[in-house]
Amino acid sequence: MDSTGIAAVRPTGETLVTKSVGDPFQLFDQGRTQEILRGTNNVLMGHGRAATVGKVTRRNAHPFEFETLIGCHNGTLTNRHNMKYGNRYDTDSEALLAQIEDDGVEKTFEKLQGAWAITWYDKEKKQLNFLRNKERPLFLGFTSDKLTLLWASEKWMLQVAANRNKLEVKAENIEELPINTLHTITLPEPTKPFAEPGKQEIKEYVPFTQPLVVTGGYQGPKDTTRGVTTDSEKKNPNASSILVGANPALLPGCSVDVRVIGICNDHGSKYLKLESLRDKVVSTTEDIRCYFDDKEAQMASSYINKLINIQITRFSYRGNKFIYKTALDEFIPFTRHPTNLIEFRKETYHGVMMTKKEFDQTYDSGCAFCTQPVHFSDTGWKALSKDAILCPDCSDNPDIRNMHLS
Repeated sequence: MDSTGIAAVRPTGETLVTKSVGDPFQLFDQGRTQEILRGTNNVLMGHGRAATVGKVTRRNAHPFEFETLIGCHNGTLTNRHNMKYGNRYDTDSEALLAQIEDDGVEKTFEKLQGAWAITWYDKEKKQLNFLRNKERPLFLGFTSDKLTLLWASEKWMLQVAANRNKLEVKAENIEELPINTLHTITLPEPTKPFAEPGKQEIKEYVPFTQPLVVTGGYQGPKDTTRGVTTDSEKKNPNASSILVGANPALLPGCSVDVRVIGICNDHGSKYLKLESLRDKVVSTTEDIRCYFDDKEAQMASSYINKLINIQITRFSYRGNKFIYKTALDEFIPFTRHPTNLIEFRKETYHGVMMTKKEFDQTYDSGCAFCTQPVHFSDTGWKALSKDAILCPDCSDNPDIRNMHLS
């Protein structure tokens, strides 16, 4: 097992997530884990990761949390880079959950390929959701009084968990989830039993087998868009042209999260300079721009220092640089991160700015000295590195601070 994680939903609706590289014993040694387990929880969701896509890091451990959902995925997706956010995240699992949040279940699974058993909690509807295909198992089990629901990838896991917690779960109350059938379960009021799950058939994608014709070799500086039709595309409408050297994560139609840096001038034409939030998506031979005219100047200025999601509409090659372009009407409000960098981010180590979510995921092991939880809203903590932080009390102690800084 490469990493583990736990997500909890408090009766107030507050969500807590803790993760660790390594086995569950390392996870349970963390201060944040003990904080979660000491409290009262309506939902506890755990996951053990055997890495297939993405590096083995705490960041890539499950569960993944977004604005409206928290979830885990078991399996590997084979068409990750064709997904809406396949090039944004390091793992296919996080990309999948991000797309479910934005597009909903049916649209997300329209063209999904690979293996999945996926569980997520909808914060707004207070519902648990379960879905699998034939490639991965998933079992659900209710206690005899229907006051507790358990789920796991294997049936024996449910039985062991029930026995350890002195819960009565009869064999006939454990069900293997039918394939391609979304089960939705609303959390009941305290002391009330669970109602029967809502069920919805989700059609699984059957890939089109006609071969894709790929042409390449872009030599000139003229603008190229998805609207350009090549000879190959006239003969085969399913063909597409890919320019040699172009960044596949920034081709027209790709969705990209960016920071608006400022206004620049290109031989009299003004544009917003955009910086990708995805590490190493853009190199020194690439640029992302949004050109605007005088009528749009006020609107363009309002986006400076904001985080937004854009769609690339066209690109060109000029002066040994690929220029990827978008338009103001392609700007979408950022749904999973703050829209104002100054108000919602705090400086941590070496000037690195973090949101609350990023902070919680990075420092969920607590204080490097006393192991007590460190909260984003606290004042006086000291971030030592990307993995270590001192709580306000320990940071205020010069002996402890100097020991860790030395």
